[in-house]
Amino acid sequence: MAFRSLLLLTGLALVALSEGARQRRNSQLKRQKREWIISPKLLTENEDHRHLDFVAKIRSDRDDGLPVFYYLKGPGADENPVNLFIVNKDGLVKINGILDREQQSEYNMTGYAAFKENDSLAEAPIAVNIKVQDMNDNAPVLPQLPTVSIYEDSPEGTFVAQVHAMDADEPGTAHVAIAYSVVKQEPEDGKIHFRADKATGKIYVQSEIDREKTSSYILTVQAADMGGELGGLTGTSTMMVHILDVNDIVPKLEKDEFSVSIDENVADVEVMRFKALDDDLKGSDNSRAVFHIVSGNEDDYFSVYTDPRTNEGVLMLKKPVDFEAVPNLNLGVVVMNQAAQGARVPGDAGGSGGGGGGG
Repeated sequence: MAFRSLLLLTGLALVALSEGARQRRNSQLKRQKREWIISPKLLTENEDHRHLDFVAKIRSDRDDGLPVFYYLKGPGADENPVNLFIVNKDGLVKINGILDREQQSEYNMTGYAAFKENDSLAEAPIAVNIKVQDMNDNAPVLPQLPTVSIYEDSPEGTFVAQVHAMDADEPGTAHVAIAYSVVKQEPEDGKIHFRADKATGKIYVQSEIDREKTSSYILTVQAADMGGELGGLTGTSTMMVHILDVNDIVPKLEKDEFSVSIDENVADVEVMRFKALDDDLKGSDNSRAVFHIVSGNEDDYFSVYTDPRTNEGVLMLKKPVDFEAVPNLNLGVVVMNQAAQGARVPGDAGGSGGGGGGG
């Protein structure tokens, strides 16, 4: 009975020893996995991190026995930019330069631990990924904006143009959240006639426009990042807006009455000229005058036509007048435009701006 008890105790001791060895081995494996890499620090662009003792650590526990050396492969290590990141004999990864996220936003390298004796790997290769934190160091950029045209009778809310700004900072952050506005209008004629949708960059008519007062405007459009909040960066560009004519001015003769004397027994001569006043677009059908004799010419002594060079009305005597029979003549003359009232001068109204979203 004693012999059997001794064997049983020995067996229990062996089992206990094996379980302890297994736990120590698991503990060692877990420690190796934990010690193999310390997560890289968050590195902000444009800041000098060279004073840091390390930005990541790839120390292996296996260098407690045979000597181990460390090295990195990938962009920033043995690929351009070469040696931006280096690792020392203790597995500490250091940085050698200043980061610019707009040049490279992350560095995906591979860390290695190898035995010095035969260069064989002491650990499986491990990823060393360093992401560059964005700084708001890029102002929005608006391209050269096109010249656009709208009609002077365009109501409030009429679409004028679309503008887009580019921002090289990190997409999806407040650094590329663009707010648009019209910050200046030239000339300043007492009213702000245009506005920008803050979110979309669409330009709209804001108030009534009169081409006869101002025929074109220069708008300064601003794009501000950080959603337009204080401390954000801004960029501007200018846009020319031409105002197209609408025949909204009724022409009138420069005087209410004209008088002239004519010689008896003459014909086919110019009697007089009269001007029409019209502020619509010069040289267009909206201001081109058409004259008519509407009364006093029942005997058809006179005719009238428009001089195409001067836009004046020319009154002609067609046949001789007998002054004993007709000592005085009172003619009624009216003027109108060649174009109908409300007619629009042909032109391309509306436009679009260039550029793209933040990125």
